[in-house]
Amino acid sequence: MKKGQADKISLTEADKAILTFLRTFTNQVYLVGGSVAGKTTSSNYRCTQLIASINDLDEFQGRLTAKGSPVSNGMAMGNKISFNHLDTTFEVEFLLVETFQKRVQETWAGMRASGEPVVFAHEALLYDPALKQLSDPHKAIRGKSALLKRVRHTDNYEELFQANLETISFNLTPSARDQAALQALLARKVVTKIEAETIAKAFLQCLSLASQVSSPETIGQLFTRPLVRSTLQSQFGFDSLRLPNNYARIRSRHPASITNGVIWHALCKGAESPTDGVYRVSAYALGGSSQLKTFLTMQEYQSVNTVTSDKNFRVYA
Repeated sequence: MKKGQADKISLTEADKAILTFLRTFTNQVYLVGGSVAGKTTSSNYRCTQLIASINDLDEFQGRLTAKGSPVSNGMAMGNKISFNHLDTTFEVEFLLVETFQKRVQETWAGMRASGEPVVFAHEALLYDPALKQLSDPHKAIRGKSALLKRVRHTDNYEELFQANLETISFNLTPSARDQAALQALLARKVVTKIEAETIAKAFLQCLSLASQVSSPETIGQLFTRPLVRSTLQSQFGFDSLRLPNNYARIRSRHPASITNGVIWHALCKGAESPTDGVYRVSAYALGGSSQLKTFLTMQEYQSVNTVTSDKNFRVYA
């Protein structure tokens, strides 16, 4: 990948269709953050995050509400719209011209839209699909420090665990610089109830993404780490050592339209046996305080029930 170019970024047919639609009412669009990092892998990454500059509000509103608009099945959250198209989850943030330019400048400078400093290097990634130009000011993709925390060290446990999950998800090698603290984190057991809940949410919300860009063997190994194992035992009442051994058997029974993420979530759901009788896997996978944008999509959520309702579905020890 040449400096400033991103020829290896893989835009799917779904991406191309939505970009074509957006260009009917905006002249500037960027793919942003983890969405860019995910599309530099060889996997079929199914989540696309964009920011779009809006020049004419009337035209913008007319296009969005017109018959056949691909966003008509979406959910609006302020100036963001989330929707599904061709089995891909899109999140588009629509910004007025001045706000759009300010966002771009802040991103290059290493600042979040909230004014907080960037913590994960990949947050500053921008990709211009029209010019095929990549902005990677903090070397999130190039170099072995890819996708690691860069601005400041923090003792905030939730941020550290998110960083580790994202690092694993994008196949950063274990020998990469600054990995030691994250590996040490995974090597210990969960301590408090609040910590266990936070980890469980972060783990499940990252599981779908991780399964897209990492091998089943990599995911299986993550289930065996002491921190993950003790967390899942605490929150869901099962020993996660069982799950990797069940994966291949369940995977072979379903077509490719049932994603790897669905299989892993089905195994977690099928194994759950909480001591207090409260089932949490589905709720944790769909939302939570970790604020990861790697949640289970609605199509995957529905498919989990298809897998677990199969008469031959079992989770063996």
